[in-house]
Amino acid sequence: MIDIQETVSHPSIASIAYWIIEVVTDNYMDLGSDNNSVNQIVVPSDYVSPGNTLFKARALHYASVSVGTDSDAWILHMDEES
Repeated sequence: MIDIQETVSHPSIASIAYWIIEVVTDNYMDLGSDNNSVNQIVVPSDYVSPGNTLFKARALHYASVSVGTDSDAWILHMDEES
């Protein structure tokens, strides 16, 4: 599992003026962070994507339609294999 505390305190992240880490999960997780720039998105168990996708594709689709982003935002998707 990616260490959230280690990630948010890394100098390359700390030097960015505005950033948000969003963790997308099927079940609530204790992320061990009280940082306001770390958000958890829990996919509802009854959510069905338009293409009936499963697993990561389902979760990423839910996150992309439920969270608004600015037009100049950069999005990086990472998982446990990244």
